[in-house]
Amino acid sequence: MIPFKSFIRQLCEAVNSVARDRQAELDAVLSGTFTKETENGTDLYTPREVRFKVPYTDDKDQTVWRTVQVPLATLVTPRTVQMDKITFSVDCSLSLRSGELMMGKPRRFHLFHKSVNTRIEFTLKGGGNAQELETLIADYEAGLRKVVEK
Repeated sequence: MIPFKSFIRQLCEAVNSVARDRQAELDAVLSGTFTKETENGTDLYTPREVRFKVPYTDDKDQTVWRTVQVPLATLVTPRTVQMDKITFSVDCSLSLRSGELMMGKPRRFHLFHKSVNTRIEFTLKGGGNAQELETLIADYEAGLRKVVEK
């Protein structure tokens, strides 16, 4: 069994870790087609350009070549994955032990402790702050305690 608070905190850390990894991957993809500068704490991306010689017909119906600059990003489609939230669904057994809400595997029989099998569903957003996390934990814990204490 694991304390409910610890479970939620570990999930949030996992979501934030994945979000940081995805940002690093995005930076790697963008570095091939953009140059990155930081100005006043904000990332600025400038497209890398390539030069092409293209033919065109002038006023005298003559083929003439001119050089044009094309942003590389218009020629390449980067493959990126962006994650802004994750939705979890957990089937578990909930019980109170020494006043702590505990989660475990669903049980068929509840012999020694008052516990209840339930399904918990919630959505976590990457980059949330600590206060939002504590509010989420407190709200869920309050509701789940009522279910277990019935």
